[in-house]
Amino acid sequence: MSLLAGNHMTRTRNRNEVVVIGGGHNGLVAACYLAKAGKKVTVVEASPTFGGMTSTNPVIPAAPQHMINEGGMDVSLLKETHIVEDLELEKFGFSMIPVDPIYAYLRPEGESIVFWQSPEKTANEIKKFSKKDAAAYIEMANDLELMMAMAVPYMRNHPIRINVLDMLRGFTKLLRHPKRSLGLTRFISASHSEYIEENFEHDMVRGPLAAVVPFLPIKEEATAWMLIQFGFMHQKGVSRIRTGSGGLTNALAKCLEAHGGSIKTNARVSEILIADGRAAGVTLSSEETIHAAGGVVAACNIKNTIFDLLPEGTLSDKEINQGKHIPVSAKMSSFKIDIALKERVDMSKHQAWRDDDVDLRKTGMCWASYEDHIKAWDACARDELPEVLPTFNLIPSANDPSQAPEGMDTIWCWSGVAPTKPKGGWELNKPIAEANTMRDMVKYFANAESAEIGRRVMSVDDLSERFNVPGGNVYHVDTGVSRFGPFRPSPAFADFTTSVPGLVLSGGSMHPAAGIAGIPGMIAAKTMLRKFK
Repeated sequence: MSLLAGNHMTRTRNRNEVVVIGGGHNGLVAACYLAKAGKKVTVVEASPTFGGMTSTNPVIPAAPQHMINEGGMDVSLLKETHIVEDLELEKFGFSMIPVDPIYAYLRPEGESIVFWQSPEKTANEIKKFSKKDAAAYIEMANDLELMMAMAVPYMRNHPIRINVLDMLRGFTKLLRHPKRSLGLTRFISASHSEYIEENFEHDMVRGPLAAVVPFLPIKEEATAWMLIQFGFMHQKGVSRIRTGSGGLTNALAKCLEAHGGSIKTNARVSEILIADGRAAGVTLSSEETIHAAGGVVAACNIKNTIFDLLPEGTLSDKEINQGKHIPVSAKMSSFKIDIALKERVDMSKHQAWRDDDVDLRKTGMCWASYEDHIKAWDACARDELPEVLPTFNLIPSANDPSQAPEGMDTIWCWSGVAPTKPKGGWELNKPIAEANTMRDMVKYFANAESAEIGRRVMSVDDLSERFNVPGGNVYHVDTGVSRFGPFRPSPAFADFTTSVPGLVLSGGSMHPAAGIAGIPGMIAAKTMLRKFK
């Protein structure tokens, strides 16, 4: 059987029990669980290639041998699940490369600070700049460890049908440290900036704490919990996928094929079919119909499902109202630059500053100051392009040379602090953002421009078109505490279902959030299988 079922003249197919809309990693995870359970599954993907934001492709015409990671890179939450083992993905070529140290914060003069999986090693690094901040960091890491004990069991399970035993283990650990409960409340009450300023004094520490990871405006209340990323880093470490993030979706595609499923690319869904009051398949923009006796898994953005794919009048007034109010980057979104180089990235100035054998090229790097972050968020609130776009930067080929020709490199540069609708529009602001980002990058990657073969620059509009997400929001839905667990993406849809029988929701819009985790796909499949029973 061919894995990729291309376009053909047949107008109707009736062999499927389930159709999955969206060939990103969550759609493929759902499809694999369903196929492994014996269901006949077809995945339909609008793009010419599957993988979505977890894909690796040669997208720079001048550099066809440079493999570019189109979306996410670092893996943390996936490691907290059993998805790899359940689907036996290693049999299909999946493997990960541990990264340690994980992150590095750089300054133009050559200084750097690195963050290790070990909080103690990280604190020793911080001591070079501030003993007070080193002690505060250990306190934060201890608090985050307790938060993780409660948060991770919840995040990897259904947000409403809670695994009580899993949660009790975390709660028991929390009870052993009652004095820390007050510290934990700061993560869910303070703003990101308030927490940083309250506990840390040196910009070499404040800068990276502001940079990893910018989900929400830094001054907004109840955003300090975003620092949980450091909890993931210390608990399980961070890895990158061998052959690029697309190594995951490629393995999932092979797993799906091995269990009798298929993927149909260039297959944009125009409507979810409703027959006898239930989801019964899809109609493609080519007018082909694919029937699905068991139902449909919509692993695309929740807004697209509600307002573009379901026939008008299908959902209740309550569902439509909640759908309208699901937030998708009202003020903030992403900006991305990928670069192919004809030689290795030159970081000699920063490498010479260090007195150890740390290879900075293998870390995830940021360099915007804490004040730059504050100014950037303020600019986005005014619908203005920041003078300095805070960026997170990787050299994927440093950890995995297979992603570029020998002796060459790729650069992955992403900013999560870009205005969704800047004054003048992105057509005007895109070249300015590109020039400003490159101006800052060459202070750290000396040959980023001189050794360039080609680049791809993606504004909010470009990301929206490429990944079919409103507002270019790579998180699908804003990730605040009011859109977490039983409130994500809204109470009416948090159960992974709608009022339409046979329709199951998945993708980054769903619990626990977007990112390379696969949990929404796993929960969607289990929800569908429960309904099959």
